[in-house]
Amino acid sequence: MKVNQERSRPLPPSMARMRAQWVEETVSETVKADNCLFGVIIGPGGSTIKELQVKYNIRVLVPRKGSKDEPITVQGKDKTLVKNAVLRIKALIAEEKERRRVTTPVSQTLCIPKALHGKVIGLQGQNIRPITQALKIKIQFPNKNDNSDEVTLTGLPDQVDQGISRLLNLVNQERSRPLPPSMSRMRAQWVEETVSETVKADNCLFGVIIGPGGSTIKELQVKYNIRVLVPRKGSKDEPITVQGKDKTLVKNAVLRIKALIAEEKERRRVTTPVSQTLCIPKALHGKVIGLQGQNIRPITQALKIKIQFPNKNDNSDEVTLTGLPDQVDQGISRLLNLVTRFPPCRA
Repeated sequence: MKVNQERSRPLPPSMARMRAQWVEETVSETVKADNCLFGVIIGPGGSTIKELQVKYNIRVLVPRKGSKDEPITVQGKDKTLVKNAVLRIKALIAEEKERRRVTTPVSQTLCIPKALHGKVIGLQGQNIRPITQALKIKIQFPNKNDNSDEVTLTGLPDQVDQGISRLLNLVNQERSRPLPPSMSRMRAQWVEETVSETVKADNCLFGVIIGPGGSTIKELQVKYNIRVLVPRKGSKDEPITVQGKDKTLVKNAVLRIKALIAEEKERRRVTTPVSQTLCIPKALHGKVIGLQGQNIRPITQALKIKIQFPNKNDNSDEVTLTGLPDQVDQGISRLLNLVTRFPPCRA
C-alpha cells in the first residue's frame, strides 16, 4: 500500500526538473561479448531478454547467430535505466563465464619420464585409480610403443589441478627410489647440460613465488632440483626464469609456478575491496535509502559493504558501493530491485 501511495504522488517541481534531466529521446549503449554468450542474454524462449526489457523499459538488440565482433546494443529513453541494464547484462555475462569455467572439462598435459610411467601407474593401475575415481578425471598415458612422456589429464578444472598435484607426488616418491641399471639408462636421456624456461608475470606477483623469507622459492628449488631466478624489484617486462638439468623437472616446476600465480590472482580478486558506481536518479535517493536508512541498512549489514550516496547539495546521480567483489555485485542487484519499486516520474 505504501509503495502504491508513493507512486501516485507527483514529485515536487524541483525534483521533477531533476528527474526530467534523465529523460532523453534515445539513449544507446553497447556491451561486447563473445558470440557464444549471447544465449544467456536471450534466455530460454527469450525469457531473459523480455524480463530485461520490461524491468528497465529498454530495447535489447542481440546480433544474429554467427555474427562476429558485433556488440549487444541497449536502447532506451532513460539514461539511468539504460546504464543499469548494461550493468545487469555485464553481470549475467560474467556469471555465465565463471559457470562455464568451473563446469567445462579441460585437458592439461604433464611431462613424466617414460621410464617412470609403469611405476607411477602401479600394478593394474593401483596408484592412479584412487586419483581418477576420487576426482572423476581421466588420466591418459601414452601406449608402450609410444616414446612420448606426455600424460594428459581431462576433467573439470579444479579436479584436474588436484590430479596434477597428486601425480607429481607419485613421481617424487618414485624419484627417491634407486632405478635398476636398464631404467637408469633411459632416465639418463632426460639429463642435459642446461634446460631453461621462462614464466611471464606481473612484477607485483613475484612475491608469491619467493614466499615469506624466501620459503616458497627454496621449496621449489629443492623439490624440483632447479634454480629459480626472479627479477629484481622494480624491473619491467622481465620473466621468471627456471633452470635445471632435468627437462621434466623444469617443465613441472614451471607448471607449479604458473599455478601459484593463478591462485594468487584469484585470491586477490575475491579478497581485494573494489568500488563500483551505480546511477540512480537524484530524485529517488531518499526513497531508496528509506526512513533513517531502513531500506539500505539490511544490505550494508548483510553484505558488509559501504554504500555512499551524494549529499543533498550535490546533484550527482552516482551511488558508490565499496566492498569485496561478489558482495558489491549482490549489493548492486539489491539496489536495482529497490529502484524498480519507484518507477520514473515524468516532469
